[in-house]
Amino acid sequence: MAAQGISSELFVYVPRKLGNWRDAIFLEELDYVMKVKIKDKAYYLEAFNNFDAFGTPYSYLENAEGYSIRYDEVDSYYKSSIPATPATSNLSKEEYVVNFTDAMEIINVERTSSYLGTEKTPLIGKANLDREYLNADFKKYFAEPLTKDKKKDKDAATAVTSTATYEYPDKDEQVKERKTLFEKELKGDHDVDQYTDFELISDGRYGDTAMLKYKEKFSLKKLISKAGKNYIFEAGKLIGSQIKLEPGEMKERQTDIWVPSARVIENSITINIPAGYTVDGLQDLNMNIDNPSGSFISNATLADNKVLITTKKIYKNNFDKKEAWPNYVAFLEPAYKLSQAKIVLKKK
Repeated sequence: MAAQGISSELFVYVPRKLGNWRDAIFLEELDYVMKVKIKDKAYYLEAFNNFDAFGTPYSYLENAEGYSIRYDEVDSYYKSSIPATPATSNLSKEEYVVNFTDAMEIINVERTSSYLGTEKTPLIGKANLDREYLNADFKKYFAEPLTKDKKKDKDAATAVTSTATYEYPDKDEQVKERKTLFEKELKGDHDVDQYTDFELISDGRYGDTAMLKYKEKFSLKKLISKAGKNYIFEAGKLIGSQIKLEPGEMKERQTDIWVPSARVIENSITINIPAGYTVDGLQDLNMNIDNPSGSFISNATLADNKVLITTKKIYKNNFDKKEAWPNYVAFLEPAYKLSQAKIVLKKK
């Protein structure tokens, strides 16, 4: 780093789950990362794996306390902490397009999911299970060994292009395994009829704002039920499971509030209304709660025989004192209420 004129330090810290620096008892509780300063911004770099984009945030580094140790001076160190990432750096966004079957028993769904920061960490390895990314890596980084003749040729010796490719004999099996893993993930929230397709759009590996993005196709059951000539559709279930607070939990909290990271969770649901039906119940899907700890905003509109439901849930902080708990109740409760909301498809 010094040879390249890049300032770097060793940052020794206590992982957030273990507490603050003053809480450390054993040497084994300490960990370290490289702290690199580029244009007045600090990046904290772990040992890389195949799925790390540059500067990938890790939840266990949020507000971690420790000491920065210089490489270029003996006994030069100072106490510091890693700043928490802002909510906008950690994004989960899911866009749904919903169609009803003729029998009105199941719904066909196309979902496009996008993730940034700490929100993509548990998913990026599974999404890249086919190792297709290695073909791009080979073309970008692999240098062909030079022959004696090429070594004599100055132009050939400086060439960086490569025709190398990566062949993965188990790719077909891993593609099937990836589909199985994401189907299992979906079944954690919904009653799945069929899981038909997974398509990786962006692998989320390059750049400090690299987006992981993929598209899925599946069908769900038990979200629609007949009520006379009409149908009731549990549209709110599509935003995923939400925290349900018991009556006793709403009144007071005994411990401080630790959140893995500040983050933004967005949903966009487009529902194509079957011919011959109108919609009722959209008025119950409009909410707007905002406070210093978080927010929940939802909106439902009807246009061109389509219902569009959008939601945005924001955890603004990764830590709050227990006295701030009413702020969390204020936006967690509406989010759960919307997840239970239904719309009525009325026969014309």
